[in-house]
Amino acid sequence: RPMRLAPEVEPGAPTVQKPLPLHRSNVLRLMRARRVDLNFDWRNWAYHNGPFRHLREWSPLNVWKSVDLRRSLFPDVLQVGVVAAGVCWYNQAIAATVLRS
Repeated sequence: RPMRLAPEVEPGAPTVQKPLPLHRSNVLRLMRARRVDLNFDWRNWAYHNGPFRHLREWSPLNVWKSVDLRRSLFPDVLQVGVVAAGVCWYNQAIAATVLRS
């Protein structure tokens, strides 16, 4: 019975096990990859590894979707901004009082 050249892959599987070729040496058998990554086909890999990949990462939409940016912006930077706005409002009110007198 002939061996299949392409293994049967379940839809959505991230990797596939491939049969190891027969080698005379166990060292060569250990150096072969047993799993094959299925995250990228040729077209997806060309897009992922394209010349504009770094510019796509810094697009405004990707920056806004960044979990790290949102995590640092909303609890920390928002509190600092509110305190700074309060200090500015207080200084402006005191300056207005001093200038009137």
